[in-house]
Amino acid sequence: MKIIYIHQYFHTPEMGGSTRSFEIAKRLVEKGHEVNLITTLQNIKNSNNKKKWTMTNESGINVYWFPVEYSNKLNFYLRVIAFFKFAFHSFKKGLSLRGDLIYATSTPLTVIIPGFLLSFLKNKPLVLEVRDLWPTLPIAIGALKSPINIFLTKLLEKFAYKFSKKIIALSPGIKQGIIDQGISDEKVIVIPNSCDIENFTIKNHSIEKIKFRKKHNIPEKNLLITYAGTFGKINNIFYMVYLAMKLKNNPLISFLAVGDGVDFEKVKRLVNEKKIQKNFKIIKTLPKKNMPQVLSASDISLSIFLPLKEMESNSANKFFDGLASGNMILINYGGWQEDILLSNNSGMRLPQNIDDAAEIVSQLEKNRSKVVEFGTNAKRLAFKEFDRGKLTDKLEKIIIDVAQHD
Repeated sequence: MKIIYIHQYFHTPEMGGSTRSFEIAKRLVEKGHEVNLITTLQNIKNSNNKKKWTMTNESGINVYWFPVEYSNKLNFYLRVIAFFKFAFHSFKKGLSLRGDLIYATSTPLTVIIPGFLLSFLKNKPLVLEVRDLWPTLPIAIGALKSPINIFLTKLLEKFAYKFSKKIIALSPGIKQGIIDQGISDEKVIVIPNSCDIENFTIKNHSIEKIKFRKKHNIPEKNLLITYAGTFGKINNIFYMVYLAMKLKNNPLISFLAVGDGVDFEKVKRLVNEKKIQKNFKIIKTLPKKNMPQVLSASDISLSIFLPLKEMESNSANKFFDGLASGNMILINYGGWQEDILLSNNSGMRLPQNIDDAAEIVSQLEKNRSKVVEFGTNAKRLAFKEFDRGKLTDKLEKIIIDVAQHD
């Protein structure tokens, strides 16, 4: 089967960021399918040609890159321009490609525009993957305020759901949010973010742990809590900084934040101002292929957000990378991930109150055997529920069924 795969923020393991589309597409290629993936080259400053497509082959995936500058440091309107620019150019590129099925993954939800047009003109089915409920989240954090903009984006959301043959939701909460828009239960299938267990299983774990900690001046004996992800407003990295401030007098607890984003420099300044550089290390975004080493050197993986009910349906990569690494997981929100952690003794939820959260972390440092036990359970959970290979098998069956019965 030939698949036209549209994803504005595609990353390979050589790049920083989520590699869900890469890992899925790679496995589909291994199963004998042809995948033509349309995406953007986001850092156009390093591009030799800022107006033309380039094509590369990434583990058998035909990837078509068009230069469209984007980062979460851009203001709202520059982001919108980037969304529509990609929608226009991806549609044009898609017209030149052969495909039996169109697979479009959001966010942004504007991928529905090229997805729908290509589906209509080629008379091929469209499968939409929804990674976050949009525009629910932009509205919740105040990025979308204009009544007209809210009306138009909600209209686009309804259009996207209606004209997709199947919808892949990345969490039960996202599925429910789609159903609440009047979409039938049968049309929406949950395939969450997944664990790349082979990638995150490190040989010579102890040696690699020592090497990494020595390189970054993190004591080998310390309990290391790591956040690896975006430094965006919704991610609320300041929660982690305040936690480190509260625990700065405990020499046996270290924090590590790896990533980039609009709040990166603010976080860095706050760490310096509060003089907690000794127990709070910051590293700029690393290629995804380097993350297994980072997490193998860690004891606990941290996934945090602003206290918004709408964020409880998230399916953050950092959560699943932590499971795959065999780290205990700490989150500061409720929802389906809290339920999974509690029912599998793989982690726990931290309260929003920093004093209470610091007390929990302090107790975990004193009870290292519990941290190890929960990490072992996390790895087991990764195998049992979230193995990328098994979930890609499930996705393959869905898209084959859609293509055959269209």
